[in-house]
Amino acid sequence: MGREQMVTSTSSAESKITLFRSLFQGRQDVYPVRFESQKTLP
Repeated sequence: MGREQMVTSTSSAESKITLFRSLFQGRQDVYPVRFESQKTLP
């Protein structure tokens, strides 16, 4: 693994985005079609 850097509130936007994308990465070819709320289902 690569060397990890600590991201703080003073880090650059690029560092923050890189951290976010590494934590929440998934398939880039899949997109949601719709959202169905459990509260409004019959």
